[in-house]
Amino acid sequence: MKNRYYAVLFLAMLIVLGLGSTAKLTDHYLNNTPLNHVYEPQAGEGRLLDTDFTASFAGSRFFINLNGLMRRAAGQREMNEVVKLDNGYLAGTMEDLDDWLLEQNADKTAYAAHRLKEMGVPFLYVATPETIAPQDSNVFTQDGVLPAGLEDYGNINMDVFVQRLSGSDAEVMDLRALMREDGIDPYSLMYRTDHHWTTEGGFYAFTKIAEWVEKKTGKRVDPALLSLDSYQKEVYPAWHLGSRGQRTGRWFAGADDFVLYLPREDVEVVNHRTGETGPFSEQVISRAPLAQRDPDSMYTYDRVLEKSLGQFTNPSADNDARIMILCDSMGEAVCPFLILGYRDVYYLDSYYPGNLTQSLVEEWKPDAVILLQYPGLLKNDYSYEFSF
Repeated sequence: MKNRYYAVLFLAMLIVLGLGSTAKLTDHYLNNTPLNHVYEPQAGEGRLLDTDFTASFAGSRFFINLNGLMRRAAGQREMNEVVKLDNGYLAGTMEDLDDWLLEQNADKTAYAAHRLKEMGVPFLYVATPETIAPQDSNVFTQDGVLPAGLEDYGNINMDVFVQRLSGSDAEVMDLRALMREDGIDPYSLMYRTDHHWTTEGGFYAFTKIAEWVEKKTGKRVDPALLSLDSYQKEVYPAWHLGSRGQRTGRWFAGADDFVLYLPREDVEVVNHRTGETGPFSEQVISRAPLAQRDPDSMYTYDRVLEKSLGQFTNPSADNDARIMILCDSMGEAVCPFLILGYRDVYYLDSYYPGNLTQSLVEEWKPDAVILLQYPGLLKNDYSYEFSF
């Protein structure tokens, strides 16, 4: 009899949740209200009813959080294709990519660098870190931070790509190696719940890029911009639940603090995408997500920094350098500093094939072109289509 009661209760819960989900999905179809895209990136495209229904599931955030809490209490470290490392960071393991794909993408990059060199424009490829540090991947040792039996090939994929670029006209800046040389713990520059690096990680990349630009062009940024002490620091505790935290809930590994760095004296910049001129803090940064804390802190990194991916002019910069950067969302933590440091910054979307073209370079006349990408993009051949 007790089992029957449980069965009836379970069915009643399904009916209640099903009705709520159906109402939410109906509201989406009738009024185009947004769906939860955490699990279903194709939701809302009208292709699959079950996909849209999953993204409309009533109370999904509560159940995700509860699932994560129970797994944490039980000592489980895997959930929804996310794994908790020994140090508490959340990661997604990357597959071992075929060498031919990595070499093909590297050869395309090298050819673009060669053509840019013929045009008198230096090119830099910036190898960014992933959450799992090179020595902790469990591929060659069982002493890493992954649970036994799991392996991550993200760093090995990057090693193959970087090695293929060696000796070409594409200069490589491997931030993983530079962090090791500088004695920096790579985990200290990554979010615990996200695949992105922190704003401090973006600043570190900016300082290294600035050194390279000065070496190649003789144009230097204001030395004060190369020290975080020159910025106004704003800390928002437990404000950011990253891409992996969204899949496991805020009780599986907690939430990250979000730190924002702003110039102590705001500067006027021109936003060419919108045609507006205004303070850096308004044109480059979106402060609305920081006005009130969302309990689930969804995508604070993207929502605050994504405006920096655009085309900007900073008339008060100490130089007249024109920097073109081809990047993905990892660039969101870097571009604000580039905009402060250089007169002109032009962003190109690394997910969009063929947007780095010879005609654009001839028209815009950059002093340097930079390709900066998350290691996961190495599997996309379309991210390395350049029109030269």
